[in-house]
Amino acid sequence: MEDKNELIGINCSSVEIDNLCLRMYKQNNNGEPRSFSDVLKYVALHIHTYYEIIACTEERATLLTRDGEISLKKGDIAIVPPDFQHTMIRGEGKVREWMDLAISCNKTANKSGRNLWKKYRHMFKISGPIVFSVSPSMIEELRGILTATASEDSLATLLRLALFLDELSDMEYELLSLPDGSKGLDGSSEEGLDEVRFAILNDIVSRRYTENIDPEEVASCLYISRRHLDRIIKSRFGSSLRDLINAKRLELAAKLLKESNATVDEVAVSSGFSSKEVFCRAFRNKYGASPTDYRKGTV
Repeated sequence: MEDKNELIGINCSSVEIDNLCLRMYKQNNNGEPRSFSDVLKYVALHIHTYYEIIACTEERATLLTRDGEISLKKGDIAIVPPDFQHTMIRGEGKVREWMDLAISCNKTANKSGRNLWKKYRHMFKISGPIVFSVSPSMIEELRGILTATASEDSLATLLRLALFLDELSDMEYELLSLPDGSKGLDGSSEEGLDEVRFAILNDIVSRRYTENIDPEEVASCLYISRRHLDRIIKSRFGSSLRDLINAKRLELAAKLLKESNATVDEVAVSSGFSSKEVFCRAFRNKYGASPTDYRKGTV
């Protein structure tokens, strides 16, 4: 029996990174299969129009497909392609043995030359499921992504998903079946991955530039070392993370000086500077005038 279930009443968020478009679908059922009841062991085979990422969270789980059963052990992640009949078989216990995420990934006409799609394509040009054995930390990261889909910050969650997929793409896999019959990874694109990192970096700076941003925390969010963070920022912008943050702060300060009645001290605090003196020095270096003279329009 085939039941072509679709996600009805869902939210879909998307982002374009390099030469691919990544979409993530939020299910109203919070990821729990609709057709399960306390007395049913499994639902009928069904297909989707999206890719389904399934992670085994207990000792074992069973993925039933049109070609037979696939046994998943704790720490396995399976990617099931669109239009491939499958279902998950629930075990005897009441604990759910897996979690799942619905996504799609398509190549775009972007001419950046990074070719991030080439790095990902072995996961999204498949005719049958592929299975990865991953670390407990990656299972927890997927859990975090699923939890974050409930928030309004869909861009940050999508970028987090992109980094997760990038790490997953470098791992050993099995049961791979490409339409062209080829197997194996298509190669890596560190430059393409840096495009993802720059997008996340821009998101962090844009949202939190008035706060005291810890560079070590930023590097951790990008899954790189502090030294690597400094290097890629220098290569792209010719400056430091502090310079990027201060540029945002000074833009806000200039706007406040022109459009509000806040005092210079208040503008300094609102813009994220540690003191009036630090603010005035940075402002003069950028605009060639003191905040007071800039507000008066005497420069």
